[in-house]
Amino acid sequence: MSQSKVSSKSLNPRTEFNLGMFALGSGMFMVAQVIGILVGFLNLKLPEFAVTAPVSESIFGFLIAFLIATTVLIVLIKFVKGSWLFRIMLAALIFLGSEMVFSTFLPAWLGIALALILVGLRFLWPTIVLQNFSKF
Repeated sequence: MSQSKVSSKSLNPRTEFNLGMFALGSGMFMVAQVIGILVGFLNLKLPEFAVTAPVSESIFGFLIAFLIATTVLIVLIKFVKGSWLFRIMLAALIFLGSEMVFSTFLPAWLGIALALILVGLRFLWPTIVLQNFSKF
């Protein structure tokens, strides 16, 4: 029986640490966190969020909604073939998140328009910059 000529070096390729890429990724992460905190802070000052529900009712309703949503997602993942479901869910998440951010700082109609444009560009003209911006 002959031994394999595959060396251990090819199984564990050496990865080099690039400080510039690490700094860029860390900076983008920090900017995304600051934007998220700012959007949350500005939206919590709205009058719609001033009224709070009793804790017992809101926890029970949340658990029921979470159980139903989890069950629906598990059934969909199990029985739906192809990636179209995940593309639709990704588009919805990108739209909802970017619309919330844009509408915090801009008029609502402009926030919706920019969110639709971002979703369309993300799927019609996929680039690294658009992918990162849509996840920002």
